[in-house]
Amino acid sequence: MTRHDRSAGLVLAFSRGWQVVQEVDLMRLVAFHTGVAALCDALEQCADALPALPDPATCARLCSGLEMVIATGDDDRCPVAPFLRPSGTDPLGTALSRLIETRRVANTVYAQELIAALRPDDETPTPDAATLGYMLRCFFTGCRASIELEQLAILAAAHQRLTAEGRALLVEALGRRAAAG
Repeated sequence: MTRHDRSAGLVLAFSRGWQVVQEVDLMRLVAFHTGVAALCDALEQCADALPALPDPATCARLCSGLEMVIATGDDDRCPVAPFLRPSGTDPLGTALSRLIETRRVANTVYAQELIAALRPDDETPTPDAATLGYMLRCFFTGCRASIELEQLAILAAAHQRLTAEGRALLVEALGRRAAAG
């Protein structure tokens, strides 16, 4: 595809009222996903090491990562919706946005429960190893599925608006997740 062909495609996309999704538009989201995936890997290592509990420094680092997940679930630091819905009339984008929001709320709740378990106090005792393992696995399994859902949702709902570079970035990110899986 020549530069002129790409330019003509962008003009056509804008003339239809679509927001073209370029690689640069997706970089922040993919970087966020990479950070969450690294947190999931660390939590999986923690679960695999049970019944030995993580040391206080590891717990503090994990809780910091979990707080980041909570913060992004509470605000729009990493919004996916603009990539899914160029207008409010796209039923696929709307359905995918609702599914993603439901997953983010669940991940936020799991993260809050894990923080309470990893930072026990007088009111919240440390759960036994089996319970903590279950909690850890629910969180990192759910977050990994959310990452994949968000990336696939963008590929599906914004497929006509994605530039070749944007599509390549998402496909590469999904490929890394599949290889790590």
